Amino acid sequence: MEDNWKGTREALTSTCQEVLGRKKYHHKEWISIEILTKIQEKKNKRIATAFSASVGLNMRKGRSKIQHNQTWWRISR
Repeated sequence: MEDNWKGTREALTSTCQEVLGRKKYHHKEWISIEILTKIQEKKNKRIATAFSASVGLNMRKGRSKIQHNQTWWRISR
């Protein structure tokens, strides 16, 4: 009896594998190389804009100090 079931089970599993194919477990990478490069590009852009903004702010501060000193010297003369 068990031999009959064994033969039937093997026949069923083989036909199912032929029709459906074997189970395939394809796990995608969580973070791909393209995503990592995009993250790095965004970080570089953010740093560049922050740096340029701070440089511009410091230049404006320097100009305002120079103008303040010039007006102070004009007034004090």
